Amino acid sequence: WDIYAFLPRETRGYVPLFVAATYVMNYYDEHNLTPRIPAMPTAVDTVMINKYLHFDQVSSVLGIDPEYVRSLNPAYRRGVIPATTKKQYPLVLPLGKISEFIDRDTSVYAWERNKYFPNNALAGPVEKNSGYFVPDDVKGKSKIVYTVRSGDTVGGIAKKYGIRQADLVYWNNIRKNLIRAGQKLAIYVPEKDKQKLEKTVAKAETTAKSGNEIGSANINDFEYYTVKRGDTPNVIATQFGMNTDELMSINGILSERGLQIGQKLKIKKKT
Repeated sequence: WDIYAFLPRETRGYVPLFVAATYVMNYYDEHNLTPRIPAMPTAVDTVMINKYLHFDQVSSVLGIDPEYVRSLNPAYRRGVIPATTKKQYPLVLPLGKISEFIDRDTSVYAWERNKYFPNNALAGPVEKNSGYFVPDDVKGKSKIVYTVRSGDTVGGIAKKYGIRQADLVYWNNIRKNLIRAGQKLAIYVPEKDKQKLEKTVAKAETTAKSGNEIGSANINDFEYYTVKRGDTPNVIATQFGMNTDELMSINGILSERGLQIGQKLKIKKKT
């Protein structure tokens, strides 16, 4: 920091970020941070798309989970690549599927094309209203309005509700993942889950207003459990003799689908 004032302006911006990233990589355990192994393959490649393409076309012909395709291509928030011969876009796929896509691209583009692109055109654009999107991909879902609290992040809110971060960004026209306390966010969830999620959210907000007693409990009252593939709040709660609602409340989990592999959960120590 002694030389900070002598650095070029642009250098002053990225050097502190590099120092911060290096610190986190080496001292994460001292801040209760846990490395998370990515669920997606590390060996991937890209292929350029020159026609309108829907993720379902790719997943159906190549036999890839559509959510897998979405996770590899988060920039396409509607699951559609709006490519044309004049403006091509990249599609990221597992390395082993690139050759198959190239060999079968005609079949991929043709699969149920009239369903996804009637008259070979994109579906009508979403409408905007006062800065909020009214998306066309939420049929059969109910809307929940969430008020952003201090300390909230886009990723954290998405995880609590068991939705994709890209969807939350798309639904609310969020720029650069920036949100502010007091901001209202539209969240779309399956109709069958809406009532339960609203009750859980209300309970979490009540806890926060009363001083977040659970969060401020003595850290020695807990041990930590690392979420594994196939875990659910109910499975973990049963394993440790806890109530599912209690486990979710202690860890700020608002949806039973809100767990991620590698996540650390607080577990009450047995007395």
